Order: sequence, then structure tokens, then C-alpha cells
Amino acid sequence: MKVICSAVVDNPQQKENLCRCVEILGGVPKCSGDTVYVEYEGHNAEKFIELFEHYVRHEIKTTK
Repeated sequence: MKVICSAVVDNPQQKENLCRCVEILGGVPKCSGDTVYVEYEGHNAEKFIELFEHYVRHEIKTTK
């Protein structure tokens, strides 16, 4: 499964923490303004979904 996740994170510390979590899970975080993105394909895709669901303003897309 391929997953594309994004979240708007206003707090710089939370943004940094999210980027670190993405890296720990094996993804490469990309930032644009207050938004953090990750595009990932692999067996840990569900973990990215769980991570980004914690943010109020998030978007998650999945493909097979």
C-alpha cells in the first residue's frame, strides 16, 4: 500500500517532532510552511496513518 499523509502543524516544536517520527518510521518528511508531508510505500504504511490521525488538520490518501 502507498500512503500520502499531510498535517498542518502551527507549533514549531510539534512540527520538528512530527518530522522526527516520520524519519523513525522510515519515511522522508517534506515541509512547506506549516505543513508536513510524507509519501511512503511499504509494510509500515499503517503506522504513518496512525501518526497523522493525531493531528486535527490532516489529510491521508491511500492507493494499492
